[in-house]
Amino acid sequence: MDLDYSPFDMTSLEDDQAQLERILLELPPQYEIRGKMSQGGMGSIFKAQNRYTTAHVAIKLMHFESTRNTEAIKRFYFEAKAASLLKHSNICRLLDFGVTRSGWPYLVMDWIEGKALDQVIFDKGKLSAMEAILIFKQIAAALGHAHKNKIVHRDLKPENIMLAQDQDGHFEVQIVDFGVAKLIGNQHSTNDSNGLTKAGLTVGTPKYMSPEQISGGSLDNRSDLYSLGCVMYFCLTGNPPFLGRTVVETLKKHLYEPVPVFDPALEIPAELQSIIFKAMDKQANNRFLNADELILELDKLISPKSSVEQTNEMLAQILPDLIELTQRNKTLGKEGLVPAKKVPFVVWFILGFIVVYGISIFLQQLMETPDSSANKPQAIHQNKDNSFHFSY
Repeated sequence: MDLDYSPFDMTSLEDDQAQLERILLELPPQYEIRGKMSQGGMGSIFKAQNRYTTAHVAIKLMHFESTRNTEAIKRFYFEAKAASLLKHSNICRLLDFGVTRSGWPYLVMDWIEGKALDQVIFDKGKLSAMEAILIFKQIAAALGHAHKNKIVHRDLKPENIMLAQDQDGHFEVQIVDFGVAKLIGNQHSTNDSNGLTKAGLTVGTPKYMSPEQISGGSLDNRSDLYSLGCVMYFCLTGNPPFLGRTVVETLKKHLYEPVPVFDPALEIPAELQSIIFKAMDKQANNRFLNADELILELDKLISPKSSVEQTNEMLAQILPDLIELTQRNKTLGKEGLVPAKKVPFVVWFILGFIVVYGISIFLQQLMETPDSSANKPQAIHQNKDNSFHFSY
């Protein structure tokens, strides 16, 4: 795979961000843009719908500033190459890759309906041991598939892990964003793998980076397993294992400090703690050899022993609640409150009542004020049949 080759004509790219609308119009005509959904370090994600199949897709466009950077374009190109090699149910599927007529590269991927793992933890606080084990198994399975295809993700973090429902209604975990991935054995896969940055781009996320990634050492699949250990710790505690006051302090903690022990109050099984500590060993040689080994250890914690299909079904049963947690909280939070759309009606009702009451008082006072005997009754008499008549 020769990634030194770049198919993009840099001279055709314009600086003015106002050109975004024109760029979107240059995308293949079958895609109708529905709106911008998110923005990452290298590009923005737009939701679109295929006009003919009605299927929703995600379209990733590079940032304007990134298009001026040859290294950034090669990374974007490599993301497409890497994703095209990966065919796994727990990895977001690449549908298309191309360049607009003005030279703007884009990716078309499956649209994932769900929530990122970091948002789930933000809403829920932390996962139970069983929820975490089932989720970790699918993450490890996806990483194992990538590693067997000689690809290291290099930026595994909760934000890049989606708890999702596909367009067929199946619930599963999916890994996204291979923008800083590295091809094992190819030092030119992202042009340069030495150090944390290249041409101003950060390779990896400090809270989840392996020691060898921080020090610029040689990377293999065990670096991703370290990051997975960090993600495990975060999911079970609600906090990353290492977090300093600065980025440099966080990186030093990964390099030199032992993994913080778990609070006994969390009641995390000792076996699960051991798995996380092994995945996060400072020395790569002391970690799991590969993702399959890690999965085997996780399987031992599920009783009775279940097949892959059974554990996937177990996960599918808990994911809907995790994904819908935010919406459910919003609904509960509104109970007992006047809905926003009903506030104007209530206000007008109160104002109308005040006005009617004021008019009735005014009319009563008017009737009691002497005016003209020709147009004002002087007394009310009750008839023997309990009916009333006016006398003038």
